[in-house]
Amino acid sequence: MFAGGEEKTFWRSTRLFIWFFSSPPALSRHSLRRRRNPLIFFQTLFKYFYFLMQTAIQNMNSEKKKLFPCLTSNFIVCGIFSLMILLYYPLGIARAAAYGSPIRNWSALEGFTWEIIGYFALAMTVLKFRQLFDFLKKHIIIAVGAALYIIILLMQQIFIFPSFYNHGAGLSYMALIMTGFLYAKEWKKLLLPLLWIFFAASIAMNIHNAVYDSNGAGLTGNWNWSSTLTLISGSSLFFLLRKKLPAFERKWGIYFTVFSVILLIYLYFAGHFPKGTIGSGLIALGLLFWCYLDYFFSRRARVILLGAAIIIAGFTAVRQKDFIAGQLKNDTRLYLWENGLRVIVENPLLGCEYGRYMTVSADKMAPEYFLTGHAAVIHNHPHNEFLFHLANFGIGGTVLILLMLYTLVKAIRLFERDRNFFNGYFLFIYTVLLIHSMVDVTLMHWPCNILFYLAVGALIPMMDEDKLPENQNTPAYLKGIAIILALSGCYLFFMNFMSSMYYRMGLNLGKNYAKRLEVTRKSFSYRPTYKTVNDIAVLCNSPEESLLLMLSMKNLTGIENYSHNNLITANLLMQLKMPEQALKYYEKEQQCFPLSVRNLYFFRNALLQLKKRDEAIGVEKMIFEIIKIKNLEKRHINILIKSQEYDLNSNRIPSNLLTPKSK
Repeated sequence: MFAGGEEKTFWRSTRLFIWFFSSPPALSRHSLRRRRNPLIFFQTLFKYFYFLMQTAIQNMNSEKKKLFPCLTSNFIVCGIFSLMILLYYPLGIARAAAYGSPIRNWSALEGFTWEIIGYFALAMTVLKFRQLFDFLKKHIIIAVGAALYIIILLMQQIFIFPSFYNHGAGLSYMALIMTGFLYAKEWKKLLLPLLWIFFAASIAMNIHNAVYDSNGAGLTGNWNWSSTLTLISGSSLFFLLRKKLPAFERKWGIYFTVFSVILLIYLYFAGHFPKGTIGSGLIALGLLFWCYLDYFFSRRARVILLGAAIIIAGFTAVRQKDFIAGQLKNDTRLYLWENGLRVIVENPLLGCEYGRYMTVSADKMAPEYFLTGHAAVIHNHPHNEFLFHLANFGIGGTVLILLMLYTLVKAIRLFERDRNFFNGYFLFIYTVLLIHSMVDVTLMHWPCNILFYLAVGALIPMMDEDKLPENQNTPAYLKGIAIILALSGCYLFFMNFMSSMYYRMGLNLGKNYAKRLEVTRKSFSYRPTYKTVNDIAVLCNSPEESLLLMLSMKNLTGIENYSHNNLITANLLMQLKMPEQALKYYEKEQQCFPLSVRNLYFFRNALLQLKKRDEAIGVEKMIFEIIKIKNLEKRHINILIKSQEYDLNSNRIPSNLLTPKSK
């Protein structure tokens, strides 16, 4: 593997690398000085990464190729990347392995998150840049679109908010698509085992939910997204049966459909009726069935059948319009989509930048949203992936959408032509995730987001006309760029991991506020996030320090509106005898929560303190109007003032707290 003394250096650095991660106290500066010279340590650590990358890049020798024909350098790189996907939330897989045993705040500990994994995907792309360049020369439109998308990301860093994490999140979309494209052969071997792992984890969580009668949040943190993950990963088990089934190649479509329908029936009973999963699954199976209809009907006949189905569906919708209107009346998605459109209109070219959607959309929500009973303090996604891309990246989001639709059309044409079972399965999971993402946040959460965008890229080279050229030797300068990108990802991973570790420790401390403040400060020192800024400001005993943190949130994180930060800022200003300045933040809070009685109560007090009696009376009238809108009485005002949760969703107030109406 190595020549001369390189092997000795490699194993020495490997031992040092293991020592580094197995001795947490040694991460401090003083302990490093005691045990190792820091310069020697980091020099050896760099050599370790260098030799590890060299091993992954160069092909295995001929003897090992005979023993392990699949163990190429590309396969090793994709294998390492698969481990990163599994370690998105390190405690997530551990929680599933323990059959869902309670691990407090497991999702607070972050590993290779969406913001970080983009740098590693881009490093993998750079290693095969020549093949990518050859493909883009044949597809100029795709090349121009990708270039436009990269330019938009760079302009966001210059004109909106500079952040390596936000930039990495934007890179992840295009980088994952290119990684799936360039390593399609490897993903055809690795994707199925990866899905089997996720299916086993999902089933383990479902067993826990059934035994302990929990809410069915599953591996992804939500029963609906978890059901979709179970569907796409569970259907992958079908490929374990292909050697056992007679006439598999000829009748696999029938077998696969039956297998998937059984899974949907299971999810119907085990997943609290996940409408998004069942609907998207049936549409995906309908698409596969549509492709199979050419055995019996011509293309023209199929179009006539599709038109008839649309007419019947439209006629049924018109006849049931009252029922449909009743179902949609309290559905928050309509308001979330409308809110997303407002963000798009205000940011048509550059978008608002990934990670900032919550702050630019907070003050645009329609008041009716807060009467649905499902209002949230933050809304970081419009529950539609296309709207999300357009809002985040402007015209760059259009590039992503067109690429997703282009892949879908090409995949359908390919499947109609060759009936290949693996291409059909890719088309199935692609369609399930795409359809579900139109009404939910499925593609914002692990692992569906990574699996989907890898599938987008992996479907492209499966078309005969788009086959990639043979592997070419990677020049040394490209290897160097790839190493720099990978090391950048490692640095961001370390800083984010340490920050999330301390943040989770703080959450687990609960009401031990003094200790919780101490560890949250440590989390802030590694990476200041809007969550750590908000928590420190709330926990801190110094109103001056709290106010300084809240006022600096935008400069530190790019977030201006997060949860009730404006109300906290206004109350801190009141505490410091600055009521005039507080009025601005009470107004901002009311823009974000237009039906908030609690905020108006504090707002009125500030106006009275400033002796603005007429304005205070106007605010008091607004309070009484909102109380009527919420179907409450004046005597219930104190309940809303004391509880932010009940003020946000008044229909969640327990009946025992509501006094009977006066006669």
